[in-house]
Amino acid sequence: MRRIMSTKELVLCVTLGAAALTVRSLNLVAVVLPPFKLDPRWIFSLLAASWTGPFGGFISGLLAGLPSEHHLDIFPASVTHFIIGFICRNLKLGWKGILLWPVFGVPAWILTFYIFFPATIIKGGWIVVAAVTFIGVVSSISTTVIAALIQKRYGPLLKQYGLVD
Repeated sequence: MRRIMSTKELVLCVTLGAAALTVRSLNLVAVVLPPFKLDPRWIFSLLAASWTGPFGGFISGLLAGLPSEHHLDIFPASVTHFIIGFICRNLKLGWKGILLWPVFGVPAWILTFYIFFPATIIKGGWIVVAAVTFIGVVSSISTTVIAALIQKRYGPLLKQYGLVD
């Protein structure tokens, strides 16, 4: 029986989650047109979710969501990263499962956000949904490209440490 997480997976998800937290805390985002922005923290947290599974995704999502305004991203990011980690690990998709983020992650983020902060979604309306979708699609594509490059360059090392199959 497989453990929930190995020590190596725990270290990796905390490290990538801390990188996401640092990037967001330093406010390293590129605003395309408010509220549409390119947020590199999701690259780190999505990589962690794809390589460490659902619980690693939960931890990295939690860390990535901590520095958001009024902590609005904590619950939605944790839940959606758990889902992406589950999809990547249990459907045997590996990092390619990140491409499913716009399909499963974005609606789950919006639903979770609505459950915890209903007034914000109602007040923001379609612009919140459009912004989250934009950020989700851009994050998904950029993270998949980066994961493919990492896999190509460091695949044997990732396999040696049991992070990919």
